[in-house]
Amino acid sequence: KTKMKNAKKILALILAAAALSAILSACSKKDDKNAASKPVDAAEAAKAIVAEGDFEGALDEMNPAAVDVYYPSLPKDAKCSVYVSDSFSDEVAVFTSAELDAIETIVKAHVEEKVSLYKDYAPEQSKKAETNAAIVKKNGAVALIISNASVDDAKALAEKALG
Repeated sequence: KTKMKNAKKILALILAAAALSAILSACSKKDDKNAASKPVDAAEAAKAIVAEGDFEGALDEMNPAAVDVYYPSLPKDAKCSVYVSDSFSDEVAVFTSAELDAIETIVKAHVEEKVSLYKDYAPEQSKKAETNAAIVKKNGAVALIISNASVDDAKALAEKALG
C-alpha cells in the first residue's frame, strides 16, 4: 500500500508540473505576441491611409494648432495627425492616447458636426460624412476616414494602417 501511495503522489506531482508547464508556456506565447506589436505612430498611419485611400480631392495635413478647433477637449496625452480637404468632407484623422474611449466620443461628435456643417450648402458632402465615416479603434489608436470608399473598405484600410 505504501508503494501505491507513493506512486500516486509522484503521478500527482508529475501531472501538476505538466499543467504548470502548459500554463507558463501559454502565457509566454501571449507575452511574445504583445511584445511584437509596436505602438501606432499617428503620423505614419495617417500618411498610409491618405496614400491608399479613395478621396474626392487632395487632402492637406492640418496645422497642429488648428486640431483643437476641429477636435476640442482632446486628452492631454493625445498625439494626432489630421488631413482634410478644403472643398470636400473627406478627412483622415489618427489619434493615439491612453484615453481611447474619450477620443472616440470626440471623433463621433466631430463627424456629427461635419454632417451638420455641410447639410445646407453641400448636401452630397453631408451625406458622404454621414454614411461613409469609418471609425476604427485598434492598437492604442483611433482612426477616422471619410472618403468615397465604403465604410467596410475604409475600416479595412484603417485596420491595416493601425497594424
